[in-house]
Amino acid sequence: MGRRLNYPHNKRKLNGAQRILSLSITSQYGCVHSVKKNHIVRGKMWRFLDGVSEPKKKKLSADDKRKYFNEYEKNKRSRSFLLDWKKERPWLENTENGMKCSYCNEYESKRQSLFVQGCKSYKIETIKLHEQSKSHLKCQACYHAKCVPASMSEAGKLVQKLNHENFKKMAILFRTAHALAIHNRPFTDFIWMCELDSVKNVNVGETYRNAAAAKTFIYYIAKNEITKVSSRISTSKFLCIIGDGSTDASVKEQEMWFVRYCREGIISTDFIGVDSCDKASAENIVNGLQNVVQTNLSYDWNKFLLKTVAISCDGASVMVGCKGGVGAILRRQQPDMITIHCMAHRLELSLKDAAKSVKLYEKTISVLAMGLYYFYHNSSLNRAMLKRSECALKTDDDKGLLLPSRVGGTRWIGHTALALQNITVSYKYIISHLGQLTEPSERVSTDSRAKAYAFLKLLQTKSIIYFIYFLIDVLSVLKRLSLGVQNNQCLISQQHSTIESCWKFLEDTKLDFGTEDLLTLISHFRTLFEKAGLNCDEIEMEWIMLKKAICENTAKFESWTQVNEIYGHQYRNILDVMDLILTMSPSSAEAERGFSLMKVLKTKIRSTLSQGSLNDLLITKLHAPKIGDFNPSEAVYLWNSEGNRTKRVNFKDMSASKRKPTVFTQTPDVVVPQETESIVMSKPIPVSKDLETGPELDKSSTSIVYEESQQSSVSVEVQTDQIPSVEASTQTFDNELVSKQYRFSSITSEEQSNKYYSSSDEASDYSDIDSDLEEDIVFSKLLDLNTRD
Repeated sequence: MGRRLNYPHNKRKLNGAQRILSLSITSQYGCVHSVKKNHIVRGKMWRFLDGVSEPKKKKLSADDKRKYFNEYEKNKRSRSFLLDWKKERPWLENTENGMKCSYCNEYESKRQSLFVQGCKSYKIETIKLHEQSKSHLKCQACYHAKCVPASMSEAGKLVQKLNHENFKKMAILFRTAHALAIHNRPFTDFIWMCELDSVKNVNVGETYRNAAAAKTFIYYIAKNEITKVSSRISTSKFLCIIGDGSTDASVKEQEMWFVRYCREGIISTDFIGVDSCDKASAENIVNGLQNVVQTNLSYDWNKFLLKTVAISCDGASVMVGCKGGVGAILRRQQPDMITIHCMAHRLELSLKDAAKSVKLYEKTISVLAMGLYYFYHNSSLNRAMLKRSECALKTDDDKGLLLPSRVGGTRWIGHTALALQNITVSYKYIISHLGQLTEPSERVSTDSRAKAYAFLKLLQTKSIIYFIYFLIDVLSVLKRLSLGVQNNQCLISQQHSTIESCWKFLEDTKLDFGTEDLLTLISHFRTLFEKAGLNCDEIEMEWIMLKKAICENTAKFESWTQVNEIYGHQYRNILDVMDLILTMSPSSAEAERGFSLMKVLKTKIRSTLSQGSLNDLLITKLHAPKIGDFNPSEAVYLWNSEGNRTKRVNFKDMSASKRKPTVFTQTPDVVVPQETESIVMSKPIPVSKDLETGPELDKSSTSIVYEESQQSSVSVEVQTDQIPSVEASTQTFDNELVSKQYRFSSITSEEQSNKYYSSSDEASDYSDIDSDLEEDIVFSKLLDLNTRD
């Protein structure tokens, strides 16, 4: 014991008590056990004690090892993934291979992290270690930097500061392109709009003043807006797809798609794209939707489907078919998704089915209302004579003339109610005019007299008049319901209550309502709720507590947004369930409005509009702000940062500034150089009326400047002392030089305008083909009824 007890790991001494204790332990057990942490290590003390040899290691047999591990497997703690871990960690995902980090999975280059391959150590300590690692912090910084808009980043601000003049010039061009898309104008209008800016001394440069540049600018404006839509969709927990199909002006099948979502009680519906397909089959429609999600939104298709809770569409079999419809195909990948038949379409179909058994409906709507519409719509003479009848019969108490409107052509009930209302308001004017046409003294065609006689007979029939007023009463109620369903903020619960006429307020509040329906929702969407981070075990309890809290609160809640503001932190699970219910759209009217806008953009004159340009125009029209609120900074930076080609904003401006002023000596035989093709004269040459004697000019040389642009000018110096007189050819040259540009621009504009109006006339002729055919069918029914009577 004369040696000092030193330990290799810390080189510290043992005090007297520790030395005595170690000797007693060694003599009793033959080895040293740990007495104080980090001081005595088991199995190493024997080297410092005299007379003590190395203890023999106890070896376990194979049976003992097997028994030990079997016992450990039975008694070890079973660990699993907890949903609470995801509350402050949006990057954490639980997969079949274990826990993964979405940030590291996307941005880590080496891909050696355990949370990239899959970590099955379900411990909070493991997650915290990864959360504090350098690789994760670096990937997290990359993710947040990507989420910041390009124009708001430090690099973007620096570029804008260095190129302030060029940025200001491009902002004007982007504003012009934005206004072009908002007002449904063709890309070629961008050229004359830039010329107008130049005339108004607005510096837009000479580069990018063509239709192709306008198309590119609108593409980046649309891309910037659809990126915002994609970010909103990515932060939403539940989605509802709204889709419908129609044909455009070029007779191509187009499928239009919207997405509805709700966040904290705020309902939003966004347009995501339109896709064309050769055949409107269920497989092609689903492939088109997948293409729109992946191309326009740049969003993963599987993640998009996992958030989808419903698809709202019309009643076409290709959409709602139980086996081969679009909804059935999507349910194979997302079993929790449900299909919602548009209530506005169902209401229309119900009215149509009910009208089949009523014979008066066909006489009143299909024959009388449609016949009167075509009778006055296709004849300017009949409209003029009807207005004369109004002037002769109208009194101070009467309403003004309302021309018969079209009943068919649209599905909504409101148009039918409006057509019948117009007939009742203008009833006496129509009766008077039709009575004049049936008189033998009137010089009208045989066809018009026969139609007038048939219409007059129907309008004077007692049953027809009663049925018209009956339909007005019925359709006024259905019209209100139809308009409510078409609202993009409508809710399924509100529409059901409207249909069932349950508008009474509950006098005694009961806290047991809705529990069974809530349990049904939980059982159906349990998998989706768990993936969204909801605790399904607490939803029912939170529902009871939320109802009680709302009833006890004296404030009046008008929307779920106010409920989220007050109780969002206390009852997050049940309010997320409410977001799912609000996400479901009971109507696909949003798609119908989108098709109306598409037909305004893609007309028969613009039938060659490409699919990409159509998408960009629709996105800009539906998502971009108004002209006064539009900020082009983000779109300009996006345009500047993408693409392989360098953006040379001042390319044509620099080439124009390199041109040196040229001095010409005026002679009778003057040759105009090519540089003066598009120059504008700032000060015309004074020309005398007497061509024989010529103008009286000063002997000193006179300089005449022709300004081509703000950067360059061409000077023509006239040496008058060398010219005895000005010939007629010289005057002709001057006049042609002054008016050359204006004559060319006026001729071009006249040719374009003539071409435009001729094309529109042809388009209107083609559009009347279908209406003429329908008119013949209506009048044939009218004459058949007249012959039978």
